[in-house]
Amino acid sequence: MRTRDVPKEQKVLQVFRRNQVMTLPQLTALLDCSPTTVRRRLREWKAFTSYNKNGQFYALPSVPRFSKKGLWEYQGILFSRYGTLKNTIVHFVRTSEKALSNAELAELIGVNPQSFMPQFTQLTEIRREKYRRQVVYYHADPQVYQAQKQKRFPPEPPLRKLPPDAQSIAILIERIRNPKASLTELSQILFRKGYAIGEGAIRALLEYHGLEKKTPDTSP
Repeated sequence: MRTRDVPKEQKVLQVFRRNQVMTLPQLTALLDCSPTTVRRRLREWKAFTSYNKNGQFYALPSVPRFSKKGLWEYQGILFSRYGTLKNTIVHFVRTSEKALSNAELAELIGVNPQSFMPQFTQLTEIRREKYRRQVVYYHADPQVYQAQKQKRFPPEPPLRKLPPDAQSIAILIERIRNPKASLTELSQILFRKGYAIGEGAIRALLEYHGLEKKTPDTSP
């Protein structure tokens, strides 16, 4: 059984750091040992494996300069603070407020998820749903899933009921006559003319015709 050559290993680590990334064949040649032994050393060194390029490249923990998102690119080779591609996908999907579509995930991680997602058939941490022509990935937890879906597809606000035609005509006429009047003032003017129309109904009609800036509904 070959004893471990510590000085040689230290020299290999120096070369490894200087090159920033290396492949298994390169490290096997430098260490002059079997690929199995090199893989064991990589685990001991806690080396990162690239999540693209078929996982052919490795980097020592001190080398990657991860972005705020936890990703690092070196000459087109991609590494993740979260380890494997599968772990990286799970992290981004589960921490996204609005879930992630195929296109959004591709832009985020730099690779097209459609080319590898079929391999992850046992990805129980996330769930996928088709929406029109895209696939959206959500957190598997039911409560988080519902929160993500609601933020991604917020419900349409309910439409206000518009006043009857006669009242609508009266409101529009008074708006033309009094363009600077507030909703309260318009309601008072209309009341003096025999129309009991609240501010909410006036606002709804003016917003419907694009004559009033939309404001949050604070009325009871």
